[in-house]
Amino acid sequence: MADELKGYPTSKDERLAIFKLLQASLWDEPPLKKRIESSGHTPESLLERAMDIVQDHIQKLDQLIALRVKTLMQLQQSYEALVNRSVLQERLKLQNDLLKRDLQAIDLPVVESTSPADDKRQAKSLK
Repeated sequence: MADELKGYPTSKDERLAIFKLLQASLWDEPPLKKRIESSGHTPESLLERAMDIVQDHIQKLDQLIALRVKTLMQLQQSYEALVNRSVLQERLKLQNDLLKRDLQAIDLPVVESTSPADDKRQAKSLK
């Protein structure tokens, strides 16, 4: 916006003063108000002109930011997969240990023979 207002060669100090007033949004300051009016702008038209000038640059920055976000998301997924792999392995190991302990805790009578005669005797003895 300061470049749009300068219209004629100005000193570095004057450009810096205009820039500071614009950054502070002090639109009612007499030097800034005079400069805006002398360049044929209103505060609104000056903002609109500045946005037109930098619109391409802002769009390029937005595309770069989107690309960086995508890259960071892919890195985060890779990192989470790496970290979660060891956690999942540990969880499965603990679940296997728990299942083994549960199976060892179950007491079942051991059947020594599977002949049909033995099955009939065991069935009679249970009655």
